[in-house]
Amino acid sequence: MKLLDKLERRCGHWAVPNVVLYVIIAQLLVYALILGGQISFSTLPLIPKAVLGGESWRVFSFIIAPPNVANSALSALFLAFFWYIFWMMSAALEEVWGAFRLNVYLLGGVLFTILAAFAGQLISPASTIVIFPDFLYLSVFFAFAVTHPQVEFLIFFVLPVKVKWLAWLAAALTALSCLGAPSWGERLAIVGPLLNFMLF
Repeated sequence: MKLLDKLERRCGHWAVPNVVLYVIIAQLLVYALILGGQISFSTLPLIPKAVLGGESWRVFSFIIAPPNVANSALSALFLAFFWYIFWMMSAALEEVWGAFRLNVYLLGGVLFTILAAFAGQLISPASTIVIFPDFLYLSVFFAFAVTHPQVEFLIFFVLPVKVKWLAWLAAALTALSCLGAPSWGERLAIVGPLLNFMLF
């Protein structure tokens, strides 16, 4: 962490406080545009083949792609709850780490995701790698579970479960997804975005 300390002394003034709040606002605006028919959700995820074919915006647009849910009142309620939890966890991390380290953590996640996507496509050219911002949510969740392991979430608004156990469950499901992926490129695309968590 000495490198981070040096970077923070030199570049800490560039940190964006509450950066996840801006990501959520951007996702909310994109969601409204999708509902209004101005843009299609399919144009947002990071697809290396599409980027190499000229759709360069996907390198950035996948970050502000909202969770892919059906258009209904229940879906809107789910998204509101999801965004609240995402913001709450990121705010708790920022309180522990500070704005600069959270910015570096998220930026690292973005860069590792992009690199893993293109490396995975290179390894498995027959596959089509499709990346959503799930890395952002999962890496923030894992970091929150490490720094606040005793916090409890109410599953189905009834059953209290400590976040550390939910993190172990998420890790197991991620491992199963990785093992079940049809190609090594897709496995790399799953694991790569979590390198920021491993480094931190």
